[in-house]
Amino acid sequence: MEKEEVDEDDEEGEGEQDEEEEDPQEDEDEDPAISGLSQEDFKIDEIEKLRDERLQLYDSKEKIGMYITDLEGQRRRMENREKNINEDLGITEEEIKDFQKEKMAKLNQLDVSVVLKIKQLQNLSTNGDKYAEW
Repeated sequence: MEKEEVDEDDEEGEGEQDEEEEDPQEDEDEDPAISGLSQEDFKIDEIEKLRDERLQLYDSKEKIGMYITDLEGQRRRMENREKNINEDLGITEEEIKDFQKEKMAKLNQLDVSVVLKIKQLQNLSTNGDKYAEW
């Protein structure tokens, strides 16, 4: 307990020394216009400045937050638009593939007349409708 009391005394002594050292520095930092004000008025002015700075920071924070929210909304809209475009692209590619298959099938159909002899037709089974076309 004696050590604690000695430590407390030392801390109090150091605090007083620090206060004495800080006072001359504060006098040097003060503006000449402010030095005419009383200590209470000076503190009130400082508090008002700090409050104004804090309010400006809050306003800036709100503006940045709104900007971020807008950007997130735009990002979501763009992602939805990208999904729709990708779906449309996939559908279009499928349609192109189907069209090309159909085109190739039509190109592969040849209407050609072939002359045959009767003995070449002897093993052919006859279909009444097709026979009439021949």
